[in-house]
Amino acid sequence: MRDHLGLTPTKFLRNVRLDRVRNELAVKCVPGTLVSDVATRWGFNNLGRFSAVYNERFAEYPRETLERPATCHPAVGTRAFSTRGER
Repeated sequence: MRDHLGLTPTKFLRNVRLDRVRNELAVKCVPGTLVSDVATRWGFNNLGRFSAVYNERFAEYPRETLERPATCHPAVGTRAFSTRGER
């Protein structure tokens, strides 16, 4: 993986998880979203270290992402779509 992406598998997976956290924080369709809840859901149990690597990757802290205004897309973070094909 390092030869193809320039990252170890561990760093690649961490970056994927960081991207998912950032997406959830930016979209924030669920009222009362907490950085700690999103981070632990994606496997970041040391919140201090999580905040540091998040800042290293995105040049902002997770709380700053969460505080920015965002538009909620109905398909993300909600149960807007039924499994029966109804809208």
